[in-house]
Amino acid sequence: MCIKTSIEKRADTFHTNGGGESTSHELNHFCDKEGISHMLTNPYAPQRNGIVERRNWTLLEMTRFLMKVKDIPNHFWDEAVRHTTFIINHTPTQEFIGATPFDRFYGEKLNLEDLKVFGYVAYERDVSKHLNKLDDRS
Repeated sequence: MCIKTSIEKRADTFHTNGGGESTSHELNHFCDKEGISHMLTNPYAPQRNGIVERRNWTLLEMTRFLMKVKDIPNHFWDEAVRHTTFIINHTPTQEFIGATPFDRFYGEKLNLEDLKVFGYVAYERDVSKHLNKLDDRS
C-alpha cells in the first residue's frame, strides 16, 4: 500500500542499502512512476545507514524480548515485529519533544484505549456443525 493513497501524504525520497533486498526492477519502476527518488547506500556498509541500522537493531531486540518474555513461538515473529513497530511509533522521542512519530505524521494523538498486551490470550472459534451442547466452541 502506498503512503500517498492511504493517507494522502507523499514520500519524496526512499533510502535503502544496496545489498540487493530493495534493488528490484519493480521497486525502481514504482519509484520512477511515482516520482520518488530512490537513494542507495553502499552494500554491507551499515555505518552509512546509521539511523536505520540502529532502528532495525532496536526492532529486533524489542521483538526478541517480547517473544521470549511471553514464550511466543518463532512463527509469530511477524506479529511481534508489527507490535514492536506500533510501540516505537507511539513512544515519544528526543527529536519530537512531547510528541510521538505517529502524532507528528498524522497531526493527531492516537486513542490507546484498545491497546492490548502482547501475547494476549485469544481463541479461534470452532464452527463445526456436529458439536454437542457442552463441547468447546474455541
